[in-house]
Parts: sequence; structure tokens; C-alpha cells
Amino acid sequence: MLPKHRKLRFELTLFTALVLIFLAARLSAIDAFPPFIDETVHLNYAERIIETASPLEGIDLGRPLTIYWYILFDATAAAPMWVGRAATIIASVITFAAWLAIARLISGVSGMVASAVALTLSTYHLFFERLALADSISAVAVTGAIYAAYRLRFRISTRDAVLVGILLFAAVCAKINVLAYYG
Repeated sequence: MLPKHRKLRFELTLFTALVLIFLAARLSAIDAFPPFIDETVHLNYAERIIETASPLEGIDLGRPLTIYWYILFDATAAAPMWVGRAATIIASVITFAAWLAIARLISGVSGMVASAVALTLSTYHLFFERLALADSISAVAVTGAIYAAYRLRFRISTRDAVLVGILLFAAVCAKINVLAYYG
């Protein structure tokens, strides 16, 4: 049996390798799909916020944090579709890492590896996580909230409870359809 520090180092190395494999799978052929109307809407609103300097521009879309995510990466500059998709992949990698952490909490290293294989090879996720859409942006906050809520099962922590609330609020601001997770 490995000493505790070597076991943790092995798990961290494995975790990092799985995340890098996932990133490589998502970055491959990032421009293989033509631009979708929904992607152009998000990027157009980001451009309009920059032009008008109005933070309320596009608020009726119900996705203000998604639009600000694309502004953060300056997706309206050169090659907006590619930059928007790359920003979405960054969010997807964060979500993937959170799912691996949840799987490790639930069923250890074997569960983490099984989850990594399933998520990396999922054709549904491979398609949608390479598009500049709000779903992947809101998934970051939802998955973070699930992770913090699951940790509450083992220990009562005010920090984790507040984190769940903040992340669920951020998820709803990223895409209003996430409102169901408040239940």
C-alpha cells in the first residue's frame, strides 16, 4: 500500500492526465461545425454591450453571465466564433474537473476514471461543449453547486452552504433554464 502522500500524488497526476485528455478531445476540430444561430446571438449581444456600454443590453435573453463570459475572453475581437468556442471549452474543462471530483468523492479513483471515460467519449457532450452556447457556461456553476452540496453530506459547513447558493444564483444568471436546480 502506498503512503498517503504518494497516493495523493498519484491521484492528482491521474486527475491532471484525465483533464488534459478531455481538453485535447474538445479542442480537436473546434471549427468543424458551421456557426449556429444561437452562437451568433450570444456573441452579437456581447458585441452590443461593448458598443453601447450598457450592462442591461440583452438582459431579455436570460443569459447575462454567459454574455459577460464571452466579453471576458474578448470574443468580439478577431475570430469571434473560434474565441467563443474556446471560452466554452474552458468552461467545459472546469465542469469536467468538478464531475471528476464528485465521482472521486462518491466511488473513489475507479469511479473518477469511469466518469472521465464516459464524459470524454460522450458524443452528445463532444458536440455541445464545442459550441459557444449558454449550457456549458451554466454547467460550471451547477456542477460546482452539486459538488459543494455533496460535501455538505459529510460535514456541515457554512462556507459550502453559502457556496451552493452563490453558484446556483450564478447558474441561473448564466441561463435562466437552470432555475429548476433551485428545487
